[in-house]
Amino acid sequence: MKQYGVAKMKKIFLLLITVFLMGFVVSSFVRVEASTTVNYDIDGIFDTGGSWDGLSGTGTRGNTLSLDVSSKPAGHNFAFWIINGVVRKDLAVDHEYVFTSVNVLQAVFTPTGKVAAVFIDSNGRYLGVKYTEGGAVVDTGLTNTPAARPGFVVSSSSKWTSIEGSASISDVQENSVFVLTYEEAETPLGALTLSVTGGSSSVANPVPFNSLVTVTADVAPEGQVFAGWVENYVIVSYNPQYKFSALSSRTLTATYAESSSSQSIITMSFPLTTREGYETFIGQYELIPGQEIIEYGFIYHPTAVKTLTINSAGAVIAQSNNKQGVTNEFITSFPDGTYSSIRAYVYYKQGESNYYKYSALNITLGTLEQLDAPTNLQIGSSTELLTWTAVNNATDYRVYVGTEVYTVVGATQLNLKPLSLDGNKNYEVAVVAIGDGDTYSDSNMSTKSTYQRIRFVDLIISEYIEGAPGNRKAIEIYNGTGNTVNLSIYRLKVGANGVLFNTSATNGYGFANIDLLHGDSFVAYYDDSTLNDKLGPYGDVESTLINFNGDDAVGLFKNNILIDVFGTEGFDPGTGWTIDDIANATVDSVVIRKATILSPSTTWNSNDWTRLGAYVDGTSGSTTLGIHNVTLPITITIPEE
Repeated sequence: MKQYGVAKMKKIFLLLITVFLMGFVVSSFVRVEASTTVNYDIDGIFDTGGSWDGLSGTGTRGNTLSLDVSSKPAGHNFAFWIINGVVRKDLAVDHEYVFTSVNVLQAVFTPTGKVAAVFIDSNGRYLGVKYTEGGAVVDTGLTNTPAARPGFVVSSSSKWTSIEGSASISDVQENSVFVLTYEEAETPLGALTLSVTGGSSSVANPVPFNSLVTVTADVAPEGQVFAGWVENYVIVSYNPQYKFSALSSRTLTATYAESSSSQSIITMSFPLTTREGYETFIGQYELIPGQEIIEYGFIYHPTAVKTLTINSAGAVIAQSNNKQGVTNEFITSFPDGTYSSIRAYVYYKQGESNYYKYSALNITLGTLEQLDAPTNLQIGSSTELLTWTAVNNATDYRVYVGTEVYTVVGATQLNLKPLSLDGNKNYEVAVVAIGDGDTYSDSNMSTKSTYQRIRFVDLIISEYIEGAPGNRKAIEIYNGTGNTVNLSIYRLKVGANGVLFNTSATNGYGFANIDLLHGDSFVAYYDDSTLNDKLGPYGDVESTLINFNGDDAVGLFKNNILIDVFGTEGFDPGTGWTIDDIANATVDSVVIRKATILSPSTTWNSNDWTRLGAYVDGTSGSTTLGIHNVTLPITITIPEE
C-alpha cells in the first residue's frame, strides 16, 4: 500500500493522458515550463475550399490580447472559438483573451451558405467538424478520438447529443455542437461512503460513484457563524452549501466561530485509483466576489520540492482546460511513473493585479528519508503549553490545532493561551516534523490529542485568607471566562456570625472600574498592621470592608445577584468551617479553590476547597495570592492508522 503526503513513496512519471468520467469534466493538459512569458497560436478551422493565415507570438501570463480575425478566409463567416481544445460559443469574435500557461486558439469558420456541426467529447474537447447546407452529416473521420471512461462505454442508442436543440446529426440546420454520450457498462464502479459532522448530505450512503453531492451546514450556534468545511485539517470550502462530485469516500466537518471571512481557496485530493495503472487527482477552487479566474491546474517537478510553486526552478505546469461548472472541480490522471512533487494551483485576477494560490496539500515523493513522527505530545493543565519530543534532522514543526496550522521554528513547544480558540470546545491537536526537502521528507502526523480550553461562565472566589495576628484578611477573585471583565458590576458581601447577606446594592465592598484580564486574579484585602503589612505586596486594593472571621460567609455578587459563595449564608459553624475533615480549617489559615473547579456556585461545597496552611504573621502560603491555577481536562486519542 502506497502512502502519500507525509510518508515514503515511490516516484510517479507524469505523462499526457485524459481520463473520462460520466457527467464529470476531466482535464487533459499541455505541459509547459513555468515562465512569465508564454507562447500563443491562433489558427482557423474551415472547409478545404478556403485559406487563412494563422497568428502566433508571445505574451505575458495574465495580460490580455485583443483578438482579430479580420483576415478570415474569403467566403466564410466566423462561428465560434475553440480555446485550448474546448468549444467556447460564449466568446465574441473580438473578445479580450487573457494569456494562460497554454494558449492554443482556433477560430471556426463556416462557408457562406453552410452551417457547421462541431463534435466534442463530454469534456468539451474538440473532435472534429462537418459542414452542411442543411441536412445530415456523418461522424466518420473525426480526430482526437477519446479514451474510454472507467465503467462506461459510448452509447449505442444515442451516440451524439446536441447542446443547440437540433434533433440529431441527420438534420443540422444551424451551427451546432454535438457531445459524445456514454452509457453505464455491465459492471459499474462501486458506491462510496460520506461522513458529515455538523451538517447533512443531499445523497444518502452508500453514495453512488460520480454523483453530485451537496452538504449543508447546520444552523450556527448562537453568537457564532459558519467558518468552513474541514477535511484532514484543511478547510475545503467556505460555502455552507458545499457541492462536489463523489469520486472517493470523504469525511467532512462543519466548523463554527465567532467570526469568519471567506477567501479564495484551492484544494487537491490524494491520488484516486479509479483507473488501473493511473493515479487521478481532483482539484477544486472557490473564488470570492471581485476575483476572476484566469487558469487552474497542477504543478509538478521531477525532483522532490518541499514547497512547490509556479516559480520553483524546473517546475512544469499541467494546465487544465475543463472543469465541472457547478463545482469548479477539475481532474487529471497520471500513469504510474516517476514524478516527485505535485500540487494544485489557481491563477486569478483581482482588481489590477493577478495572484497565484496553491493547495495546502503538496505531495512530495521520491527516495527521501522520512523523519520520525513527533512523540510525547503533552499539554500543561494550567500553562496550556503544548510540548513534544524533538525529532532528529527536523528543520521545524507544523502544528495543527483544530482547523488552524502554526509553524514552530527552533523550539518544541507552542503556547496555546494566546491563540484565538473558543472556550469549552474540543480541538484536535497534532504535530508534523518538517524535513529539508533534499534529504528528509516530512514525518507522519503525531499521536493526536484532544484539547479543551475551559471557560468559566463567570468570576469565582479563588482564595480566602483569615490570618493572625490582628485583622489580616484577603479574598481573591479569578477570571477564567476567556474575556476581559470589568469589575464595576461586582461586589463582595460578608455574612457575619450566621446573618444573611444584605441585598442592598451599597452593602459590602464594591470594586472600582477595573478591567480584569482572562487568567488574572484580583486581590482585595485588609491588614490593620501599619508596621508589618504582610498582605500588601500581593494585594490589589485594601479596604476595611474586607473584614471577617473564620466562621463567616463571603458572597460574590454581580449586578446585586449572588453568583459564588464561600461558606453557607445564614449559618454559623461556630469557630470556623470544616475543610478536608479538618475542623476550624478556616481559622488563621489560607484556603484555596481546587484547580479542578471550573465554575462559580451559589451552594457551598467544602470539597471544592483545600487548606493550604496556617497564616500567622505572613507565613505559610500567603504568596499564592494573585495566582490561581486551573486544571484543564486533556485526553490523548489513539493515532489513526
